[in-house]
Parts: sequence; structure tokens; C-alpha cells
Amino acid sequence: MEQGQPDNIRPAQVSPAEVLFADVLTRAIDALRKSRTPVYTFALYHDHESAAASVCVDTKSNSLRHQARWTAHSRQHFVEAVQQGDLTGARLWSSGADRSLSLGDFTHVNLARTDLGQVQPGKKFYLAMIRALMARELDIVALAEPKDELLFCCSGKADEVQYIWPPIRGSASSGGPEPAPPNAKT
Repeated sequence: MEQGQPDNIRPAQVSPAEVLFADVLTRAIDALRKSRTPVYTFALYHDHESAAASVCVDTKSNSLRHQARWTAHSRQHFVEAVQQGDLTGARLWSSGADRSLSLGDFTHVNLARTDLGQVQPGKKFYLAMIRALMARELDIVALAEPKDELLFCCSGKADEVQYIWPPIRGSASSGGPEPAPPNAKT
């Protein structure tokens, strides 16, 4: 215990996952600032197969181009599935997203890629991932174009893009009062 510190206050414990995500985000944001990339979709990615974390970023023009191709491709398969009475197939080929969420097609893939090392994925890992990204929202909103269309994504246990949300702080579209920081005790 540090001298002069009350007994009921201890320094916050920072998990290895929190340190890892903070480092990945800092390096990726720095690279995006240098490249002056107009951020449209920002994903903190867990590569399940190679046990690594990185950032993937897309621009609006690239996203819309890939989404238009996907829509044209999926339309044909959707119609075929419906004609065959295959509702499962129709669901697989459904469309409607306004942007591409295919991380491999993003303009920047695997920025600041870092091996997980001893960090083990699980519920706390994915919560740390989301919270780390939420904590850096203001830095990312500053890089967004257009700001009111920015989306954040994080991987989850089941999918490379499992959690998706608009800016919570720092944009005109967030509206309402500023919420507490993601790590704040409420």
C-alpha cells in the first residue's frame, strides 16, 4: 500500500487484455492520423484463427462499392432460394445493410496487428475490447468522414463482427447527455 493512501483505495488493476487493446488502438489511430484516412467504419478485430488483435478501417467510398457488388450478387441467390422454397438459404442471402462489414475488404486491414500472447479470449476479453474502443471514440470521431455515419465494430466469440454501434460520445448524432466513460463505476 502506498504511503498516505487510505486502506479502502487500491490502485486499479489493469488486465493484460486492456493493455493490449490500448496499445493496438493507439498505434492504429496514429497511423490513420498520418494517412489522413476518412474513417467510415472502425473495427477492433480479434483474429480467432491466429490469436491476434488488430484494427480494420473502411472509407465510405470503398464500403459502398463493396456493398453494391454484394447486393447484386446476393440478389440472384436470394431469388433462387425463394423460388426453391428454401427459407434458410433466403436468410443467408438477405441484404439490407447500408455498408460493407467484410473486414477483409476494408481499405486498412490488420493495422497494429499484435499476437495475443498469454491473453485468453472470453467474456472479460470481449468486454475489455468493447470498452477500450469506447474509451477512444472521441479520437476516432475526429477522423471520421462523414462523422454522423461512423460505426464502430468489435469481434465477439462467434463472429469477427459481432458488436456494432454508432458513436456514443462526441458526434452530432449521439444526441442527449454524455454517458459515463465505459470503465466508470455507476
